[in-house]
Amino acid sequence: MKIDFAKKAIVITKKEAKAASKYDTPEYNEIMELQEKHPNFVVIVRETKSSPNRKSANKGFTYDKMEAYVNRHGSELQKQQFAEMREAAKELAGGSCVAYRFVKDWFDTNFPEASDFAAAVARITAAA
Repeated sequence: MKIDFAKKAIVITKKEAKAASKYDTPEYNEIMELQEKHPNFVVIVRETKSSPNRKSANKGFTYDKMEAYVNRHGSELQKQQFAEMREAAKELAGGSCVAYRFVKDWFDTNFPEASDFAAAVARITAAA
């Protein structure tokens, strides 16, 4: 939470607003205390601004692309490990981002040159 004296506002994040919406939480009590001290101030929920130029290095780097790279450049053991992890990720997490991150971390550890290339491509396409 932040107090903006110039705008006469109590500025909070979305997370703080959600927590403060529940009676008698620490966030609720803090906002009530601030409003008591500053009765003319309004509460503003701060919007997060994302940079339009910022792109994820993982964007477009799918399981299929990782698999193609492993099949082209990996050992037989790495191919088997990747296939097992991909199958486990499908079964356990239903394709969640946590499962993807686990597989991607393994891929980055075993094939760091591929990840460096993906990051370079993301930087080049973001600049275009």
